[in-house]
Amino acid sequence: MEDRPIWRYMSFGKFVSLLEQKALFFSRAELFSRDRFEGSISRANLAEPSELEPGVAEVIRALTSETLMRFKNYVMLSCWCIGEVESAGLWESYAPGSEGIAVKSTYNHLKSSFPTNLSAVIDKVTYLDYEKEKVPVDTVFGPFFCKRKYFEYEHELRAAVHVLSGQPGTIRERPSGAYVPVNLDVLVDFVCLAPGAPGWFGEVVQSVTAHYGLKKEVRPSGLSGEPVF
Repeated sequence: MEDRPIWRYMSFGKFVSLLEQKALFFSRAELFSRDRFEGSISRANLAEPSELEPGVAEVIRALTSETLMRFKNYVMLSCWCIGEVESAGLWESYAPGSEGIAVKSTYNHLKSSFPTNLSAVIDKVTYLDYEKEKVPVDTVFGPFFCKRKYFEYEHELRAAVHVLSGQPGTIRERPSGAYVPVNLDVLVDFVCLAPGAPGWFGEVVQSVTAHYGLKKEVRPSGLSGEPVF
């Protein structure tokens, strides 16, 4: 995975926030409204035979359910797309219109951009059939690196932190998540403009990028090329 290209699609406002804060924003898992299954286990997990007495098993199941629901408030995620090139579908989903931004990076650059006193878990998402396949629960982050097969088109990679993942001040909490400092020179390979971005928008992005001292190329989208007939 070290050199696999990854992309993060965002609005221009979020791009400015990235530059201003010099930090990635990690969203709380409980606020991920696109998939209500975030952080859950599957029906296959429930189907596992238990050697416990029925009453005891039911109590443990209730406690597990409560813990999983509560943990969604403490786990925060930064989501990326794995791909050699941009994704037309993800442009439309996460940065619609002609004034969006994509940041191109790699797995290794993302990993190396975090401060050494932060414990961030980075891995690709596994897409499962939640009726037939078990969600791994060997670590507390396991359920947050699994999604249903309906989302397989996203080819997602995630970075995850817990509110206690870093030393004091490493994670700057907000109600909806937290800012986690990153070295932008390490993280960013180049900045990509949305398909069909007008010339003036490219000039603004270049100006803002330079203003914040990020010396990275601003490129047009590969989707903006001209066909040959």
